[in-house]
Amino acid sequence: MTTMQDKMKYVPGVITTLTYLLMLGLNIFLILGRKKTSIRLDYLNDFLPEFYLHVSNFSISMLLIIVVGYIWILMGVGIKPLLFLALTVMVVNVIYELFIPVLNTRDITDAWYGVAGSIAGGLYLVLVKQYGVKPAPPVTTTANKTSV
Repeated sequence: MTTMQDKMKYVPGVITTLTYLLMLGLNIFLILGRKKTSIRLDYLNDFLPEFYLHVSNFSISMLLIIVVGYIWILMGVGIKPLLFLALTVMVVNVIYELFIPVLNTRDITDAWYGVAGSIAGGLYLVLVKQYGVKPAPPVTTTANKTSV
């Protein structure tokens, strides 16, 4: 029987695990700020006045990439498929925002936020792959012992 532990080629370091949880939390916090004005970061609105109108594209793209990519890294997937994932999410963002008006209004700014989230997620995964994981220790099995 194959277990999850058998499929894990790498294990994350403590800092990597903490930054991963921080990235997840930050993106969820940003999405929640779209509806709850009390938790919005005012300096983001000062710098980018329409930030909270487009933040969902940024966060959803980044979350998709870092959740899938993090699991892939632990399973031993190389850097090229990780970057291909980020590129695919970027292209889908642009196509959806410009050419598929289903439950959506065409908005190039949304596409750019999705591209930015994809780039940020891809860069995060490159750092995790390069510096945040180490090879998993070999899985040892113990024989069942019966006493008579």
